[in-house]
Amino acid sequence: MEKVKLGIVGLGNRAQSMCETFLAFSNVDIVAVCDVYQDRVDYFIKKVSNIRGNKPQGYKSFKKFLKNKQINAIYVASSWE
Repeated sequence: MEKVKLGIVGLGNRAQSMCETFLAFSNVDIVAVCDVYQDRVDYFIKKVSNIRGNKPQGYKSFKKFLKNKQINAIYVASSWE
């Protein structure tokens, strides 16, 4: 099976709990993360890097996030508000 190159948008509580689930699958790589809060972006980059060794791209801009050609699936965990 081909690896899923995952991007995550909205890095609050839902994304934090799902991140470990995604990282438990060897065929999923988190390649990009996006949130309006830089501290959350930095936290996720460090977390993925510590667990997997790869450093995902971090974004505060959703438009720039969408331009990342590595992403082939997106998990949206942003607030519905």
